[in-house]
Amino acid sequence: MTKRTRTALFFSLVLLFSTATPALILYSLGWRIDWKERKVAQTGAFYFRTDPANAAIFINNKTRKKTDFLFGTLLIDNLLPGIYDVKIEKEEYGTWQKNLIVREKQVTEAKNVALFPAKISLKTLFDSVINAWPSPDMSLLLLQRTSPQGREYLSLWNPKTNKEVSVMQRLAFTQKIQSIQWDKNGETFLVQFQKGGGQPLVFNEEGEPCKESFCIENILEVQPTEQEKLLATAEESLRQILPHIQERVLSPDKKKVALTQGSELWLFYLQDDESQPKRIKGERVFLNRFGEQIQNLSWVGNHHLLLSIRDDIRIIEIDNRDSLNTTSLGSFPSPRLFWDSQEKVVYILSNNVLSISEKLIK
Repeated sequence: MTKRTRTALFFSLVLLFSTATPALILYSLGWRIDWKERKVAQTGAFYFRTDPANAAIFINNKTRKKTDFLFGTLLIDNLLPGIYDVKIEKEEYGTWQKNLIVREKQVTEAKNVALFPAKISLKTLFDSVINAWPSPDMSLLLLQRTSPQGREYLSLWNPKTNKEVSVMQRLAFTQKIQSIQWDKNGETFLVQFQKGGGQPLVFNEEGEPCKESFCIENILEVQPTEQEKLLATAEESLRQILPHIQERVLSPDKKKVALTQGSELWLFYLQDDESQPKRIKGERVFLNRFGEQIQNLSWVGNHHLLLSIRDDIRIIEIDNRDSLNTTSLGSFPSPRLFWDSQEKVVYILSNNVLSISEKLIK
């Protein structure tokens, strides 16, 4: 090798090193060439958390990875800025899909992805059920039923023990019940009849008459709970904007209230919420407008709502980036719904049949 060749090789390597080193540094700092936009841009990332875990993530119809099998989390980085079609799937579950934006040097989060069973199985608990009143903690259900002889009676059912106990020896009555009111601890309940139907009756959690004065005092003289105060504050703030509020339900984390006005579904934030999409105190969020009046509104966790539209029962997410992911639980004539936040199941009363779903959140 001649001196000239060695010199040329040396300067070639120096030039290569001088060119590659900045490129490697820029690459390590997240800079990429965006060939579509014909520019150099810094990358962003997605962060997911799914329930159930071990769900497959598709970005623009290409499989990337699965969420962690323990915590259900996954970080996908080195993504150029832009809009991505995100789809999350797991066998035997419904699909979650949304268009999400990745921005330079930012992480776009979807930390409240819930996949619900693709086919919801139901178990019939009782037939001949006219009405039901669950205790505040869902530990007991007071049932108004009809006997084979056509007589109406009240009974208490404990979901954990599957034990049904009579109320006053299967008290039969002809008078119409006006209301049932539980105390806040679910230990006693008050039965009030329509005019001319007799004096109000108080029973304990065993279904026996409770004649002590403190029984009715626990129900009628109870002070407003923190939840009731927050709901009253929210309603007072919103009456001028939403004058015909029908249902309002406080979320378990007490940060927001779900509201219905006819066929419209709204959120009102009582506190700042730093999770994406970020919300500020006092913010009103319009979620959706349906063709029929919304009924049976309740929270499923802090990020999903259970409701019925006429005969259709649905669970809807509150993340309104792009369209709302919705899960249908089926169609039932004039349903009444009771969500058990501890067991993650829903009770459905329809056509005098009381049913219970499988666990909807694993």
